[in-house]
Amino acid sequence: MSPHGEPLSWKDEGTISAEDTYRLCWCGQSESKPFCDGSHTIARFDGTESADSGPISDRSKTFRSPKIFI
Repeated sequence: MSPHGEPLSWKDEGTISAEDTYRLCWCGQSESKPFCDGSHTIARFDGTESADSGPISDRSKTFRSPKIFI
């Protein structure tokens, strides 16, 4: 553990088998979260990705102070 209580390594506990196919809910309306139950069709959810996928350097800002550089 780090001085801040953060793990510094991870224990490999093997592979988890998954016989079935699962879908995760994107619309937030599912009654079986985090899994999809098809509620997006009733909610008319539009899952079109709209996030800016350009370089992060185009969207980032630098903040400077005498002791901190973010």
